[in-house]
Amino acid sequence: MKERESKYNAAQVKLELQALEERHEVLLNQTNELKTEQGIEKVLRQKFPVSKQNEKVIVIVDEKNKEVEIIKKEGFSAFWSKMTGWLKPKP
Repeated sequence: MKERESKYNAAQVKLELQALEERHEVLLNQTNELKTEQGIEKVLRQKFPVSKQNEKVIVIVDEKNKEVEIIKKEGFSAFWSKMTGWLKPKP
């Protein structure tokens, strides 16, 4: 019984160690990228709407996603309209 439990725990520790080593590798790569000017620029451009002097920026708006948002909002209000309709007394 204890031997099986020990083997199970050892396997779990090995899996956790492997996951931590993979995470460590990812973090090292990200850190190394931030040590370069291109890496810093990449992160700044991803996080903030910035551009270089005399550089033009194009913003692409996905109309499909806007429609989905509107549908979600309408769907939500329609849901509440039905809910409050059920609560109103019938004539």
